[in-house]
Amino acid sequence: MFLTLPCCRLIDDDLSVCGTDLTFIYQTRLNTNIESEIATVLPEAEMKPVADNIRTFLAPVFQPDMYDLQLYFYLSADASLLRSSVHSVNASSAEIPLNLPEDSYTHLCVANADGNSQMSVLTADYSSSLRLRQSVADTIRSHNTGIYTGRYNLNITDDTPVSGIVPLYIINSSVALVIDSTDVSADSISVCLHGMASAFSVQDSLFSFTPHQVVAMQPIAPQCFAAICLPSSDNPKEDGAYYSLDVLVTRPDSTITQNIITINSPLMAGNLKIIRCKLLPDGRLDPEENTEVGITVTLDWKQGGQHDVITG
Repeated sequence: MFLTLPCCRLIDDDLSVCGTDLTFIYQTRLNTNIESEIATVLPEAEMKPVADNIRTFLAPVFQPDMYDLQLYFYLSADASLLRSSVHSVNASSAEIPLNLPEDSYTHLCVANADGNSQMSVLTADYSSSLRLRQSVADTIRSHNTGIYTGRYNLNITDDTPVSGIVPLYIINSSVALVIDSTDVSADSISVCLHGMASAFSVQDSLFSFTPHQVVAMQPIAPQCFAAICLPSSDNPKEDGAYYSLDVLVTRPDSTITQNIITINSPLMAGNLKIIRCKLLPDGRLDPEENTEVGITVTLDWKQGGQHDVITG
């Protein structure tokens, strides 16, 4: 889909009134550590089925194609919205012709938000208010599309080049928990993720963390749970943790062991974090030699209403 607007018919027409024809090339840049993280954390041959399940779970999101591309042009002088449009792309690169009056602009763009079941674009009359926000719920499911955003400052004059390249970068991240339950039985395990961002400012490329939301991690393989979400903060909490997993293990005697796993390194956009633990007979999780992980355990835990549990 192309945006076609009237152009000047005469060479000496006032371009500040009738506009300048431009062509923008929009390209996604998928920078991710997925393969290196899998190779580092799951190197054993017997872990290949788990690694393949993680790849399969991530593939629809961590891929370079844009499906819908939303374009916003804001006047630099007062940051007000001049024009917006939506384009169908279905590729990792798109060449779109535009016509804009002579002026200075902040150009913002968002890809793949229309099909995301957990996030939406909050359009705004001013560039500082253009945001992506997760659905209003205490507990949300994983993102189902890879969302890309881009920023481009443009000053249109008589000497402006007729084309420009706008790179878009992914804002999703992912966490996977792999539990070794060899010789240990558990009736059920549920996992929720805390401390990830809930919104994103497109102009400033800044994540926000209010309201606090819980992300339900879903089982994707036997004793493997994963979620796709926004990144963590790059500033740790007082205890040194950047984010945490709440793991509830229901034992055969119907008692529940709660494991709070804290991660002592940030999770950046585009990245995957895999955590491996061993399940012990009393429901505790042992991270073994992983120094980036801390665990607080409550045996015979009772429901306190911290979050909803989503399964499946």
